[in-house]
Amino acid sequence: MVDFENTSFDSITCLFAKNDKPWILHKRLAHIHMSHLNKLVSKNLVINLFEIKFEQDRLCDACQKGK
Repeated sequence: MVDFENTSFDSITCLFAKNDKPWILHKRLAHIHMSHLNKLVSKNLVINLFEIKFEQDRLCDACQKGK
């Protein structure tokens, strides 16, 4: 938790794991399958979708509960 009133914005550090970006997009795009995300990237069907290799290295909790 960050106290914005007593903290300067120069000292705030945002930690972001690069490996989580495919899974964040998986969740944001209605839990779409990773192979479909690869097709979207390869055919440039989504604007500003970075060149990310989507691999299913684990199972999403929400997808597991849905099955």
